[in-house]
Amino acid sequence: MMTEKTAEMLDEIIASNPHKIVLGGGKGEYRKIVCGKKQISGKLVYQLEKYTDKQVFHENIGEEGLKGTLGGYIGENFRQLNSFAVGYDYEIGRASCRERASSYKKEIRQETGDHTGK
Repeated sequence: MMTEKTAEMLDEIIASNPHKIVLGGGKGEYRKIVCGKKQISGKLVYQLEKYTDKQVFHENIGEEGLKGTLGGYIGENFRQLNSFAVGYDYEIGRASCRERASSYKKEIRQETGDHTGK
């Protein structure tokens, strides 16, 4: 069950047009889920790569189903969500599996254009 606070955070994350979302700290069937934007058969979808201990399973979902899918996973099975969009990084996490309180952090990345490392 997704809380109202989690739903609001996911709305903001999805509105930022993320190119990658990572769910970590899995305690169920999946250890990690990586979600990336892909163009498949001319349609823009999010592809979920669901990692178990030994295999990876793929699932394609549209943007309209992203919030419900992520909300279901972050609520019960995963302790952390990281999202990466142009100019923004988001993080939703719980301190421990037993603790229901979530922390939320939005970081604004500055793109300098200087990638020489000097």
